[in-house]
Amino acid sequence: MLPTALPALLIAVALVPGWLNRRLLSRFRPPTSGAGALSELIEIVAIGLATTGVSLLAVALVPLPFTLDVGEWATCGSDYLAKHARAAIGTVALSLVLATALSVGLHFVQRRRSRPEFRPEGNVWVHALGTRSRGTLPWVGLKLTDGRLVEGRLHSYSLDDLGDQRDVALAKPIRITDAVGKPPRWVSIDRLIMPFRKIDHIVVIEGPEAKQ
Repeated sequence: MLPTALPALLIAVALVPGWLNRRLLSRFRPPTSGAGALSELIEIVAIGLATTGVSLLAVALVPLPFTLDVGEWATCGSDYLAKHARAAIGTVALSLVLATALSVGLHFVQRRRSRPEFRPEGNVWVHALGTRSRGTLPWVGLKLTDGRLVEGRLHSYSLDDLGDQRDVALAKPIRITDAVGKPPRWVSIDRLIMPFRKIDHIVVIEGPEAKQ
């Protein structure tokens, strides 16, 4: 059973490093679909076979007491595998460990080349509005559909993808510019909630926290 099952086992083991590499890389690259998914599958197989192949070659060139002796295997044939089942398992296990290490190392190289603006979790609202440098607070300008500009310190915003029901809340100090060319006026309110359907675009400026 072992000689017959070994090739199938090696093929299955060979796909593990490729799958792991894609799982790690998916945290830094956008997901693919359609033809891209087929390309990704081919990449998984290629990476898996390459890393496993290199690992098997390394194990064959540097035999250990618990791995197969390739020279003796070539001489004795399948009878050698049948008599050295533990060595076969040790060879597969060690090759998998080495292939996984190569896959993770390749991931770090690929990660350095990934687009830094891609983030798999959250959305543009979370990262554009919620991200700020240490010691700063976001000053937000809401350009409304009626032409007014409403500005203030960011208080909160809707996290759920609610479409035009999403809201942005500003905290004092709050000022409003009614039209281009007119001076802004400060309003005596603590918080202002503006629905997304009334917002044309949003501007974010990070200012020193002590000055807000």
